[in-house]
Amino acid sequence: MKYPAKNPHSGPRIRSHSIPKKTHRSGANPSTDSTSPDKDGNGIYGELLTSGNFSDVVVRCGDKSWKLHRLILSSRCAWFDKALNGKFMEASTGVVTIENFEPDKVYPMIQFIYTGKLPCSDSDDMQFLPLIYLYELGDYFLLPELCEVVLAQLKARLDVAARFLQLTKLDNGYGRGYVYVNATDEEETKAAHHCKSFYEAVLYVYTHDMLAELEPLRKPLVDFFSKTALYHMDAAKGIEVLTRVPRFAVEILMRGGGLAIDLTHVRYPHSCFQCGNSPSLQADRFYEKTRLEGGSNNLYVAAYCQSCAGKVV
Repeated sequence: MKYPAKNPHSGPRIRSHSIPKKTHRSGANPSTDSTSPDKDGNGIYGELLTSGNFSDVVVRCGDKSWKLHRLILSSRCAWFDKALNGKFMEASTGVVTIENFEPDKVYPMIQFIYTGKLPCSDSDDMQFLPLIYLYELGDYFLLPELCEVVLAQLKARLDVAARFLQLTKLDNGYGRGYVYVNATDEEETKAAHHCKSFYEAVLYVYTHDMLAELEPLRKPLVDFFSKTALYHMDAAKGIEVLTRVPRFAVEILMRGGGLAIDLTHVRYPHSCFQCGNSPSLQADRFYEKTRLEGGSNNLYVAAYCQSCAGKVV
């Protein structure tokens, strides 16, 4: 009998957030506890995963199979614990077949179970889908720790991409008179790559029933779009995504007052656009009003101090 044989999204199932995190034995040091994941990913557990030595379980997925260890799997993953220590045939045969997921997506999850770390990736990698695949696996296989780590990294990548898109789209002024710096072809190409990765992520999350119900996964995507809406609304693909995924569009409109541009990451000008005074010389030390000005191909952030803000229409 294959486990699970049914559709993973049908019927009752325990949600990942309902599984409590395991606690260490009284007095045990997590950094030296022999049951803790490796800190560097290359210690004894990493070696066991790579070599397959002392394996007593085989996990199969598609055309791939891995020689693994019952104790490690069952002690760190509730799904494997049920499969290998319950009344299923896998408990006696020691062979677990994973369906509904592709092998190249499953193996990074197995690596996390063994090492406690996500597979290393390039710091400049702005691909969002691999992280979403891992979140999906973490939710399905009852690995809340994996979901937590993945979500943190996804938010970090989206934050970096949001800052880059804003600074690429907006010409930022410095001092009175504003010196404009246009984005280079390389920056425009990089920005387009970020957007493409983001659109793929949105379409995947919102068109998969199980993922579409996971609010922690949807919220960072909605926040990212709102922070970079100026870029997306000027691109045919951005409009297409909103049209194809009505729920995504509704959640954006419900986020704090519609498609307002969130300028969280934009560098504001050094002085008021009207009088030229720096906010650092004022008691309140902030701009009363900021807004986008200029044409569609020459946008910049204009900031106005408290005294001048009332004069701006």
